[in-house]
Amino acid sequence: MELKELYEKTIKILKVESAEGIPDALYSAVMTNDFNIHKEFNELTGDLNRDYLQAIFQYYLADRKEKKQDYTPPSQGRLLARITTVENERVCLDLCAGSGSLTIQKWLTNPKLKFICKELDSNVIPLLLFN
Repeated sequence: MELKELYEKTIKILKVESAEGIPDALYSAVMTNDFNIHKEFNELTGDLNRDYLQAIFQYYLADRKEKKQDYTPPSQGRLLARITTVENERVCLDLCAGSGSLTIQKWLTNPKLKFICKELDSNVIPLLLFN
């Protein structure tokens, strides 16, 4: 699916007018356990193995000038998830979690891990929680 189509369908699902409303709408969905939004988004994307919200955030919301925000490409996330695998691992700490792309890739290698995600940008935290 093209980014523009993903974006347009996402803002329709979230009932917002623009990208700026996405973080608040996602935060509300998470905090109220609105599983309908989750279900609609999952039906749209059809794949929980990829961080679709990352593409939307990076293109429409990231502050690349002042905060130098950039995100982990999916291929790099898959590589890091594999090379950081150790025997008897129990915890995954993602210190700059962003929208959760790396955490998703690590979860795919071992969903039984305890995941601790840290993120400072309040605009991206709702995307992380939703993912």
